[in-house]
Amino acid sequence: MNVCTRVSNYAARPARRVLAGDIGGTNLRLAVVERGAIEKSVRVPMKEFSSPQALAERSALEISRFGINDVAVGGIGFPCPIDEKSGEPLFSPPNLSFGFEGFIDALSRAAGMRIFGFNDARSAVMGEAMFGAGRERDVVIWHGIGTGYGFAIVDGEQEIFPRANEGGHFKVVNPILDRSAKECGCGARGCAEAYVSGTAMSEHYFQLTGNRLTGEEVGAAFLSKNEVAVKVVHQAMAYLAMNISTGHALTLNGLHVLGGGVAQIGQPLLDTLRIMLRSPGVVSWPRQNDLASKVVLSELGDDAGLLGAAVLAETRDFSFYNPVL
Repeated sequence: MNVCTRVSNYAARPARRVLAGDIGGTNLRLAVVERGAIEKSVRVPMKEFSSPQALAERSALEISRFGINDVAVGGIGFPCPIDEKSGEPLFSPPNLSFGFEGFIDALSRAAGMRIFGFNDARSAVMGEAMFGAGRERDVVIWHGIGTGYGFAIVDGEQEIFPRANEGGHFKVVNPILDRSAKECGCGARGCAEAYVSGTAMSEHYFQLTGNRLTGEEVGAAFLSKNEVAVKVVHQAMAYLAMNISTGHALTLNGLHVLGGGVAQIGQPLLDTLRIMLRSPGVVSWPRQNDLASKVVLSELGDDAGLLGAAVLAETRDFSFYNPVL
């Protein structure tokens, strides 16, 4: 089944308004979505919250302000693995000071609707596959570079790694052979996230200069041709090229979509990454130019996660399509 069929199948379903959310390391976003269009939205900095209870209370308040009495289901993307049966986050993400224990249940009760949790990379890849850069492609691979690094794959209507962005933890440095392999927030060493994420760029820049910048600020310095920032971004893109080559080996014909806050650097970042992908030895030589051309920027930006979470929530809420359940 190609993506065009997937999109047409979705379009054939009854139109429905859905609550969508995206919890990142920097912001909480909530929105009302219908048919891939965002009707209302709000953004709240995550630094305002110190517990899942506070997050649930503020989320419920913002949802009430939407005035959406006809909305009965919602989907929220989380920066961590999700239990597929319960929809609850499995553990606390390393880039937040608190976990999400009881959050889904508390928010569902407070908002008066059924809410499902999804991994944020899973939500984002579904958004791009349905409404963005991948809507005409069968296989879509998401690379989300923000506070962390998320990786997820959709093949037709089948999601690969549906529980988590496990591809962000593929090894780009062997921790057995190289004891200097960087520690990842997951507790392992040598993961792509430890080298590619905005947090990794921030730390690398700090090591070289003694000045602390966010990943987005490093990106801005890169655009200004700051020599240190250029070095930092080039190294991160070299490691990302390795992870993309792994994704390519898994899918062969996939479209790789680059998103997240750091990816807002735009075309200069993509150009740098493509140079890395064409470097000798990264990909088998007949496919170097082919793979580089299959890496594109997100068309949806940070809306990808919201739109994908809405689609996943509709699909998960089987009672909507099967009223007898």
